[in-house]
Amino acid sequence: KVLIDTNPSEYLRKYGYDEEKYQALLDAILYDSLWSDMDIGKYDSCKEIVEIYVEKHKELETEMASLADLDGFGGFFAWDEPFPKTDILERIAEYAAWFDGVYGDNATFMVNLFPSYYSDWSSGDYKSYADYIEAYCDIVLSQITNGTKYLMMDTYPVNANGTFDQTFMYDMAVLKHYALEYGAEANTILQACGWDNETHDKAPNEAQYRLMYYTALAFGMDSVGWWGYSPESENPTVILPNQTPVDINNNTTAAYEAIKAVNTEVCGCIGDTCVNSLDLSI
Repeated sequence: KVLIDTNPSEYLRKYGYDEEKYQALLDAILYDSLWSDMDIGKYDSCKEIVEIYVEKHKELETEMASLADLDGFGGFFAWDEPFPKTDILERIAEYAAWFDGVYGDNATFMVNLFPSYYSDWSSGDYKSYADYIEAYCDIVLSQITNGTKYLMMDTYPVNANGTFDQTFMYDMAVLKHYALEYGAEANTILQACGWDNETHDKAPNEAQYRLMYYTALAFGMDSVGWWGYSPESENPTVILPNQTPVDINNNTTAAYEAIKAVNTEVCGCIGDTCVNSLDLSI
């Protein structure tokens, strides 16, 4: 799977097909970057932000509907880390219901939720991580009646000093608990790089990548992805030399080789026995 925020049909036709077999080799996930493009600071209330965001979303509906019959369209990545506010989840639920009606089980509606170390639970409507995950299931996943119920959170637990964030395993346990309760897939995105932050300014090493991956498997994740900054990020101030899987010259780094080794190990050595349905994404 590959996340893209350009024209997914053009991408698939250019890169995603085996021309001899006429079949899709990649699933394209349409990522909505409108949220990150908004100047949140100029708005007075969470409700105002949500209303403007939803209005912008209408621009995507025509394009999304046109993809319904395109082989290789894997789904819609609708929102990244929604704040723990009921009005936000209710708006996301409206799009989940619309998407489920258009695509059914042909494509997946995806939202990436916060890990528990999100710093300001006191400003939201849910006072604990479990309450936040359960509310998402009640409000949003309840709208998915035909397609796959997809429950996902990202977590970046490896500190530069080699320690792991103490909430890492707890978050996966909570996610899996509610996935089982609501009949959903449990999915996680893991840390692929370091960035300009005093606690995360070093990419994980191979042993740390391996520990993250096997922990995800131990907690029953149905898919595992790796997240990292692109060296051509729109916010280059966070990028550190050689701490991303691919450098500014599009050359692979030690981080890339380490992730590749762990992916190969998991999918090649034990894939047939315990992760035969595991999705792997970048």
